[in-house]
Amino acid sequence: MNSKQLSIILGVVAIILLAAVGYMALRDNSQTDTLTEQNTTPNGNLVGNNTNTVQPTTNTPTQPTNTTTSTDETANWNAYSGATLQLSLKYPQNWSVNTDGQNSQPIANVNFYPPNPKSMQQYLSIGKNTGPYALKNFDEVKEKYARLEQEPNANYKFSFQETTIGGEKALVVLRSDLPNYKEIYLFHNNAEYNINTGPHNINEINTILTTLKFTK
Repeated sequence: MNSKQLSIILGVVAIILLAAVGYMALRDNSQTDTLTEQNTTPNGNLVGNNTNTVQPTTNTPTQPTNTTTSTDETANWNAYSGATLQLSLKYPQNWSVNTDGQNSQPIANVNFYPPNPKSMQQYLSIGKNTGPYALKNFDEVKEKYARLEQEPNANYKFSFQETTIGGEKALVVLRSDLPNYKEIYLFHNNAEYNINTGPHNINEINTILTTLKFTK
């Protein structure tokens, strides 16, 4: 083999080696790209066993708490307590009270008035009857008003509503021709209690009655 043939053979071998090296390098790059694509999130972040993925946190705004504070409108009211009537209640500071009859027997009573009361007007009167003619129960109250409806020239009717005052069941009597007047009956310790209210200062009177408590 002469030197010319040897040179040709060595050249072919070199070309084959170069082709093999190029093929190996191209295959390695292709595998690296494939691995990168498989371990890449849609956002372009690499993931894998050694990658700690931090999830974004969403701060939810704290909703303000609505706190409703209830106020007692009777907190600064005057207090009334009657030993004979055996009850207590509160009334507005600008109201007045007439206690002249609170110790009378067998019928005791107390009257409450707003500022500048009108003459001959009923506002709030509370009475207690322990006499022989005192009513004993709601049936007797209804019988009383049934008789009144039968009187000559009686052009009115009575209706009844039940409620609770001072922890006792109470019967409200309404008269058809005087819708804003109320007469309320309740019974406590074997005594008849009679509450009369007029057409004025209705909201204040209703609030006063919510404070009524029996002391015995």
